[in-house]
Amino acid sequence: MGAGMIGFLRGRLVDAHRYGHVIIDVQGVGYDVTIANPPAVPLGTEIQLYIHTSVRPDAIVLFGFHSAEERALFELLIETPGVGPSTALGAVRSMPVAQLEAAIRSGDQKLISTIPGIGLKTADRVILELRGKFASGDAVSDPTEMREEIVSGLLALGFAKKEIAKALKGLALPEDDAEALKLALSRMASSLVAKKSMSMNWLSTLLIPQPMPQTARVKVRYGPPIWASSSVRANWSTT
Repeated sequence: MGAGMIGFLRGRLVDAHRYGHVIIDVQGVGYDVTIANPPAVPLGTEIQLYIHTSVRPDAIVLFGFHSAEERALFELLIETPGVGPSTALGAVRSMPVAQLEAAIRSGDQKLISTIPGIGLKTADRVILELRGKFASGDAVSDPTEMREEIVSGLLALGFAKKEIAKALKGLALPEDDAEALKLALSRMASSLVAKKSMSMNWLSTLLIPQPMPQTARVKVRYGPPIWASSSVRANWSTT
């Protein structure tokens, strides 16, 4: 990897028609950049991207990111055995940096394995390799110390404070309030879906008829009616 060759590009967006690629005109030179999230702006708009430069035997590939944090996470991911550039880009595309970082720190194997190209085994490897590489003080928010505006926003949407604390435990929130609320809502939605799934599984066990145990089946024998004559009683079959 030659990450030091090109670190940053600013120029006009001249092409964004190919999925996962943009071309930026920087002073008359067009740079073809592989990107996780194409910018939602018209052609001709000036954009800026943080670049990771990958030098291969047959090509030099530029990977572009909207923030230095996205690029840093991408570079950490591609150092993990079994995670290539395409999978790392998919990770950046799948969820905000803060959410993925929090998942790695907390060992959330299930959430990490939802990234395309990452199964449970690779998720374990990502957690093992990267958990210790994040500085301990990097913007991890404790639910009891979450910003008041984020908690207020969730409460206004009908969430209970206990649900908020449980769902957002250990979640790192971005500094931008809009992004922080978006991430919090995403985690709340995931928590509610999981809770609903567990409830449905529990309910299904109640609704499915269960076979009666053999020991509960009792054979009942009936005697002759009380009004029967003595001769009928004498001849009554007990088998």
